[in-house]
Amino acid sequence: MPEVVPRKCPNCSAALPPLGDAEHVKCDFCGHSFDVKRTVAMPAPAPPSPAPRPWPAGPGFAPIPVARPSVGARIGCAVIFPLVLMIAIGAFVWLQFSGGVSSIVSGTGGAGLVVPRLTWMRTIGFFQVDGDAIEDVAMLVRTTLEGDQIYLVVLDGAAGQEKWRVGPFGSYSQGFQFTHVAAAGNRVLVTDFRAQGHLYDIASGAPVATVALADRAKKICAVESATQAALVLQNGSRVILDLATGATQPLAVVRMGRDECPPVRDLSVPQTDLEAAPAAAVAGLDDARVITLGELRVAVGRRAAGVRVPMAVGLGPDGRTPTWTVVIPTVDETQVEESGSDTLRFGLGSGRLYAAYSLRGNQARIAGVDARTGARLWETAFQGWASSVDIDALRVGPTRVVVEQFGEAEVFDAQTGALLARIAPR
Repeated sequence: MPEVVPRKCPNCSAALPPLGDAEHVKCDFCGHSFDVKRTVAMPAPAPPSPAPRPWPAGPGFAPIPVARPSVGARIGCAVIFPLVLMIAIGAFVWLQFSGGVSSIVSGTGGAGLVVPRLTWMRTIGFFQVDGDAIEDVAMLVRTTLEGDQIYLVVLDGAAGQEKWRVGPFGSYSQGFQFTHVAAAGNRVLVTDFRAQGHLYDIASGAPVATVALADRAKKICAVESATQAALVLQNGSRVILDLATGATQPLAVVRMGRDECPPVRDLSVPQTDLEAAPAAAVAGLDDARVITLGELRVAVGRRAAGVRVPMAVGLGPDGRTPTWTVVIPTVDETQVEESGSDTLRFGLGSGRLYAAYSLRGNQARIAGVDARTGARLWETAFQGWASSVDIDALRVGPTRVVVEQFGEAEVFDAQTGALLARIAPR
C-alpha cells in the first residue's frame, strides 16, 4: 500500500495548512519551515522466478559432493557471529549516547567537548556570564535521552564549551509555550509549565530561588529597573518579579502600557531591516533591503542578472550613493541556492556584515565582510548541516554570531569566522 503521511508539523505536532503542490511548508503555529515529503508510486512487482530446471540425468551430471564443515568450525561460527553482533550493537549505542554522533561539538574545526546529543530549541541571547569581556551564549535545548526534556544551556563564548546546564523544565510538548528565559544582573529567570519561576546564579547556574506564580507565564518583559522583570501570565494578569530576591508585586506600580512587552536586553547588536531601498543605491541588486546600524547602511539582496547569488552594496552618508559592491559567495556560483526566503540571511554588527547562505545538496556557508569598505574578511562552511537548506535566523553579538536552523545552531567567531560550537541532534 502507498505510505500515508499525516499532515502534522514534526516540531510541534500542530496541523499543517493545505499543501497543494508546494514543495515547502511553514507551520502557522510554531513558525518552523521544512521541505514536504512526497509519497511515490509503488514499484511494479518483480516477475515470478522461473521454476528450477530438473537436474539432467545420465553420466557426467551427478551432483558434486561438498564437504560439511567440521563440528569445531560449526561451533566457532555459532560463538563468533553473536559476539561480533554484540560488539556492533555496543559500538552503535556508545556512539549514540556518548556524543560520538554529534550534539554539542565545541572548539574550532569540531574539536573539543562532545556531550550527549541535543536539539537546539531557541537562542535566548548573548550575556556576560564570566566577566571575560567575551559574550556567552544562552540557549534552550532539548534532549531525547530523558523523554525529550527541555534544558537551559550556557556556552562559554571564548571556547564554545558548555559552562552549565539547568533543568529539566518538562517535555517539549508540555513546556515549549511556557518556558521563557531572561537574564539581568547576576540572575537568570526561567519559567515553566508548572506555573513556577526559577532563579539561578548567572555565573554558575546554581539555584537561588523558586517562585510560585498565579498562572503559567506567556512572556517576560523588561521594566525600568535592571534587576526586575514583568511576567505576563495566562490568566491575563501581570506581576513584577525581583530577580535578586524572588519577591513579586503587582504590575500597577510600574509604568508600562497595556500591550507593551519590551524584551529584557541582552548583548545582541540591535539592527533595523527596511522593506525597500532607494533604486539608485541598488543597481544590479534584486529583492533589495537596507540594513542600518548607527552610521552604517548596507543594501543587501541577490544579483539581478545571471546566477542570483547573494550581494551587498555599501551606501554613503546620504543613504543612496554606492560606495562598494561585493558578491558574497567564493564557491562555484551554480551551487548556490538562488531563491527561497529561508536560504539567505544577513546581519550587521561591530563594523561587519555577515551573510549566511544555502548551497545545493543541503550545505550552507557564512561570510564576513567589512561593512565600511566591502573587503572580504572570511568565509566558513557549516559542518554537518541538516537535511533542509533553510536558515531560520542569524543573530549578531559584539564578538559572536549564531546561525539557527531547524533543530540546530552553530556559533562562530565574528572576527575570524572560526566555528566555536555546534548544537545538533545527530
